[in-house]
Amino acid sequence: MGLAATQVRLLQLTSRQHRIEYQAQRIQAQKLQLSNESDQVYNEYMTALDAKKVQYKFVENDGSISYYDATFNNMLSGYNPGLFQGTYALEILNGENSGKFFATETIINAYNNNQNWGNITDDAIKALFPDTEIDDNNRAEYQQKVAARNFAKEASNNSTDVNAITYYENLFSVFVDGNGLVLMNEEYADSSEWLTNMLANGEVLLHKWDTSAGDDGEGDWTQVTVSNDTMLQEISDDKELKKAEATYEAETTRINRKDAQYDTLLSQTETERNAIKTEMDSLKQVRNDNIEKAFKCFS
Repeated sequence: MGLAATQVRLLQLTSRQHRIEYQAQRIQAQKLQLSNESDQVYNEYMTALDAKKVQYKFVENDGSISYYDATFNNMLSGYNPGLFQGTYALEILNGENSGKFFATETIINAYNNNQNWGNITDDAIKALFPDTEIDDNNRAEYQQKVAARNFAKEASNNSTDVNAITYYENLFSVFVDGNGLVLMNEEYADSSEWLTNMLANGEVLLHKWDTSAGDDGEGDWTQVTVSNDTMLQEISDDKELKKAEATYEAETTRINRKDAQYDTLLSQTETERNAIKTEMDSLKQVRNDNIEKAFKCFS
């Protein structure tokens, strides 16, 4: 091969070598991206392993114990005797609504209609508490009690169920101590995940009516957590875990298959790169020999 032809071939091989090296760099970058994807899939799976959900305890009619996923609607939306056996309230801890309580529209309307009890007359008090003597020392207390009863009737749609009335009267008292009510978003009202996350992240606080609390031992509101309330428990979310396992296995299979394809491409590019290098070394030797012969002719 002549000197000119040798040089042309070397230029062709050099160009091809650069393309091969660029291709190898792209494949390495794609393998790195796969590695990042693998880490993300693993982290998501580990998060699912740690996923919990809050459940509340319910005593069935036959005395057996059942646990149900806790949501706002089945624990905190109002008196639901078929769903739970306790009075809870959910206080917002952060943001512009800090100190307020989540509530349904019905409860909010009933509270707004009865939160100002200063205009309740002594006659109205006596109608509800006929054996009570009203004076300046106890008037405000009994005005609030009348307001609580009116709230209970309105919130329960004029129910005659004594338990329902008691439930709403107790609920009224914790609202009085708060900063107001906020309408619960129906998008999250039936979500156990939302309630669990809000409790876990410290965004809300559970209040519970304790029938034996208070200075008089007749009941009062206390702050509770999932860990210290005997009616609540936190367990692994098996449904989400199964979904995460299926996703993890599918994604891992896809990533491994793609990684194997990249390894094959890298092997092919390395083989071609070595072949090019070998041919280039041979051509360089031929070129150098030709140059040396040419110089000898003129020496």
